[in-house]
Amino acid sequence: MYRSPTAFNGVDFSVIKFSSTNERYHVDGKFIYRHITDTEYELLSVSQNFGGKLVVPDFVIGLAADSVRANANITGLVVGRNVSYVGSSAFYGCKRLSDVSVGGGDIGGSVFYGCDGLSSVVLGEGVTSVGGHAFCNCTNLLSVAIPDSVTNIGSSAFYGCKRLSEVSVGGGDIGRSAFYGCDGLSNVVLEEGVTSIGADAFYNCTNLLSVAIPCSVTSIGSSAFYGCKRL
Repeated sequence: MYRSPTAFNGVDFSVIKFSSTNERYHVDGKFIYRHITDTEYELLSVSQNFGGKLVVPDFVIGLAADSVRANANITGLVVGRNVSYVGSSAFYGCKRLSDVSVGGGDIGGSVFYGCDGLSSVVLGEGVTSVGGHAFCNCTNLLSVAIPDSVTNIGSSAFYGCKRLSEVSVGGGDIGRSAFYGCDGLSNVVLEEGVTSIGADAFYNCTNLLSVAIPCSVTSIGSSAFYGCKRL
């Protein structure tokens, strides 16, 4: 039986009990886990009462979609390299979240959408993709280094990150509108290994001063640098 992570929103986890015969789910304090194997778990839901820094345990291999959505108290996040996925909208609208470190896996769509307190993001060499709208409207994000292990940056991944000033991309495809409207962006480094730049990728990045496009890039979409008046 599947239970949506949002099924427990607004509920005091201390009153949640699963049957002793239910081997798929269990509650541990302010966390609900779903068993994947005998030793591996998915973090299904985090109590809205949880606050401070969330350090994802080593036995967790994935974070469910919407698992921490709109938590008003979480301030930091550490995800280890053992995690294979962070589900869509997992931290959507977590307004006080300020620093994030993700060591591995796929970052799903809209994972950090609207986390407007987010200023520091560290992506480890185990991260394989950044989903569409993943960091959209993170208006206080200052810089991001995307490692060469990332094969795809989804559409509008960093759309509207107004204070983002420095970006380096180690490889892969840069999706449509990935950095659209990042009007504080002045320094972009594209490493050898970047293969494509999507349409509108840097649209209206009005303070972008220079960009060197490596030989590995085989396609550049329409209006990729439209409105980059200082370029």
